[in-house]
Amino acid sequence: MPAIRTLLLFISLLAATTHYAQNHSDNAAAEPLEGSVMFAKDIDEMPLFPGCEKERSYLEQKKCADHKMLVHVYRQIKYPAKAREKGIAGTVVVSFIVEKDGSMSDIKLEQDLAGGCGQEVLRVVTLLQQEAIRWIPGRHDGQVVRSVMQFPINFKLE
Repeated sequence: MPAIRTLLLFISLLAATTHYAQNHSDNAAAEPLEGSVMFAKDIDEMPLFPGCEKERSYLEQKKCADHKMLVHVYRQIKYPAKAREKGIAGTVVVSFIVEKDGSMSDIKLEQDLAGGCGQEVLRVVTLLQQEAIRWIPGRHDGQVVRSVMQFPINFKLE
């Protein structure tokens, strides 16, 4: 497929940064408040894309889930014609919250490129939400927590 040949897509699951500082001082222990959102450095297990629950360890599940997410997004995303024509390449970063029930909310474009790349990434991530894909929620101290996920998606013309 021509679109696949012109698009090199890379998604890495970034463990997000810190617990919201508005509710804690910098030296406070990371304990989730009811309704707060956890970031990766404060979380024991990041949310996982579904389909790998039978893997033995969390690390095996994460590797499998990362791959499944990559394949799912790769099949959906199209390199915008405008960006291709203008030779636009680079990274788009999208974030969203994985709720305790595995649903997605608060999808945001954190970093954009010109030529419609950001809108294309938002379209594809919003499709995940519309398909009602349920993530395996993140965990902290054995408890399910709301978690922020960030995905950098690299557009590169070959």
